[in-house]
Amino acid sequence: FERKEKPVVISPDTTPLTLATPLKPPPRPWTRVLADRFALRFEYAGAITWRKHWIALLKQAWKPALATLGLFIASIIILLGVTSLPPTAGLGTLVVMLVCALWFLWEFIDWGNDIYMVTKERIVDLERTPLGVIQRSVEAPLTAVNNVSYRQPNILYVLLGIGEVLIETAGQTGQLIFLWMSPPAQVANEISQYVERARERQRLLQRAQQRADMFNWFGAYHEYLEEDDRLRRRPSPDESDDEPNQVGA
Repeated sequence: FERKEKPVVISPDTTPLTLATPLKPPPRPWTRVLADRFALRFEYAGAITWRKHWIALLKQAWKPALATLGLFIASIIILLGVTSLPPTAGLGTLVVMLVCALWFLWEFIDWGNDIYMVTKERIVDLERTPLGVIQRSVEAPLTAVNNVSYRQPNILYVLLGIGEVLIETAGQTGQLIFLWMSPPAQVANEISQYVERARERQRLLQRAQQRADMFNWFGAYHEYLEEDDRLRRRPSPDESDDEPNQVGA
């Protein structure tokens, strides 16, 4: 079962457009930062950021998660004396569990650092390591986006409400694919709205530039007419030479 790509219907947006430079947003409280760390979607300073679905995290970190849980249960059983193993074995199991927990934490941070973002001007696909080193960064201006669609490859994707969002762009960027998006239709629709707003701002800027060019042209033409009129009213050299002779006669 393969879900075909669906066109995205852009819902009307009544948000007023402005060309003014926005003020720098205030710093976020640590509770908001912590909540955004676990969120699949969060919005801040006019930009929307998405993360891959929790299934992507489970696919990436199920081994350390399962190992941590199993070693924790084993250490509790050993420390309670249920088995004939000495307590030192339980402590050793706890140490190994701690290592697996750090492994899971590494995978969790790595999952959280892979983000997709749309701002007022650009669309971004960013991957970073848990240490903050950028592994891959692909971005394109919103005005270069030609088409936004989504697909759900099989019935399981449909039931889980996840899918891939495809962004076709002009130039060298080509196609951007947002993987494990939930829900994909909403993500595609929000990106389309941002694209339309960016194009509208570009149209407004072009109209303002055209008006400014027209005013400059009329100003230059008006100066040309004034200069031409001044030259026409200026007496010619022959007429200026004849005036003294006429007065002397």
